[in-house]
Amino acid sequence: MQSEHNELRAHARHKLLIVLNCGLAVAVAGVATTSSVIGQAGQARGRGNYTAISANMQGGNSSAIFILDAANQEMVAVRWNDSRRSLEGIGYRNLTEDAKSQAPTTR
Repeated sequence: MQSEHNELRAHARHKLLIVLNCGLAVAVAGVATTSSVIGQAGQARGRGNYTAISANMQGGNSSAIFILDAANQEMVAVRWNDSRRSLEGIGYRNLTEDAKSQAPTTR
């Protein structure tokens, strides 16, 4: 009984690592594609500094991976769709723009 529980936990951890690696691969591919498009427009994009964080989503039993690019102040969220066996994008945020829009105004 205990060995089955440990085996399930190991399988879940293994699955999470696979999803996390897939998420990082998607982020790198997205940055590579985006940087070539931005580079064509004459703007240089700095090299990314990535951190990935997994979290449970509210109101459901699925998890999400949040990939933060600290160098370029961007974040993307993805989740694993088990039935399609693929990552789905949840959202994208430009943290610099968010900070500008949340800055307090002076009177």
